[in-house]
Amino acid sequence: NPKAQKSIHFIGGVERGFSMWGRPFSFNTELYYKRLYDLLPYDIDNTRLRYLDQNNAFGYAAGIDFRVNGELIQGTQSWFSLGLLKTGENVVGDEQGFIRRPSDQHINLAVYFEDHMPNDPTLRIYLNMVYGSGFPTGPPGELSARNRFSGDEYYRADIGISKEFFLNSTPFKVFWLRLEVLNALGADNTLSYSWIDDVNGNQFAIPNSLSARFLNIKFSAEF
Repeated sequence: NPKAQKSIHFIGGVERGFSMWGRPFSFNTELYYKRLYDLLPYDIDNTRLRYLDQNNAFGYAAGIDFRVNGELIQGTQSWFSLGLLKTGENVVGDEQGFIRRPSDQHINLAVYFEDHMPNDPTLRIYLNMVYGSGFPTGPPGELSARNRFSGDEYYRADIGISKEFFLNSTPFKVFWLRLEVLNALGADNTLSYSWIDDVNGNQFAIPNSLSARFLNIKFSAEF
């Protein structure tokens, strides 16, 4: 009979608008602390979540987020964001003290830049870049080694080009066509780990990778 998990949140933020190069920008920052009670600890086994059967943990999550966005190029939106996080839990009776939670990603960095052709603002190109530090991991079923190891870092870059069409003689007012190359660098990012045993009982983590470079075509219309 597990109980609902509980938390108390303390959140504070600042938002400031400013002008640069004669164009509008905004800066946002948010600081937070969450005290977590009656937690159901869980582990990630490949792509499955395996929960322990008791509300026998308490923990915390603390961090700060920064974001700047505005018109680096007039008529477009670009932004930069940085998130710093620390979250841990203490399972009563395991004698491990506070350990990292499975969602403990210390750094998350993202940059989005958009531009358009000087004489044709309907033709645009964008670049999206993401970096994240590794999530904790550990062999399943080993309570003494839960989340002891740090997984691989995550990074990717997406490139896209879009064209906007105005079709006054059709039912569609506006029509967009977008071509994207996702994970343009072909980064071999890890989704999860499969743990295997050798004949001596040693365990090894085998990474399961996400898709590599991927082509995407998108159509959208406004009536």
